[in-house]
Amino acid sequence: MPVLGKVRKPIESVLIPHVDPLDRMRGVLAMAAEKVGDLLSLDTKRQLRTSHSLLDNLTEWNT
Repeated sequence: MPVLGKVRKPIESVLIPHVDPLDRMRGVLAMAAEKVGDLLSLDTKRQLRTSHSLLDNLTEWNT
């Protein structure tokens, strides 16, 4: 049965072919870790803002 459309290249051949696959995976993991770190820092900043606003509310109620 003939294949319709163009034949797709494997993803490895589209990426930089001269890089060792383990080095490529390390790079992918490093980028993912950086993204997770960014998300965690955003969440931490959001929690700090929430805790500051809660403290502000508590001090307003006490005065």
